[in-house]
Amino acid sequence: MRFQNKVVIVSGGSSGIGLETGQRLSGEGARVYNLDIVESEAVGSKFIPCDVSSFDQVQNAVQSVIAAEGKIDALFANAGIHKFGTIEETAIEDMQKIISINCFGIFYL
Repeated sequence: MRFQNKVVIVSGGSSGIGLETGQRLSGEGARVYNLDIVESEAVGSKFIPCDVSSFDQVQNAVQSVIAAEGKIDALFANAGIHKFGTIEETAIEDMQKIISINCFGIFYL
């Protein structure tokens, strides 16, 4: 078990790549914390509601993991969104949300 006794945060771990990665890490012995806005039935991970575009929410989530575990060994900063469409079809608010989650979310983590 490569991740035995390791504590790992996975952002966006409720679906897709994040879900699969969290389950794989858990299967390898990690204690996985899923930071996401959507609760998941993911096997082997602990859900912490967190919008990664919010600095305060990220800080609170990270502090709760440290309080529970005493450490964080690894981070998989996976949370992200996208929009299909041309630049003409993309509203400023959409672009701000993309940047907030995809860029600032990783920086905050």
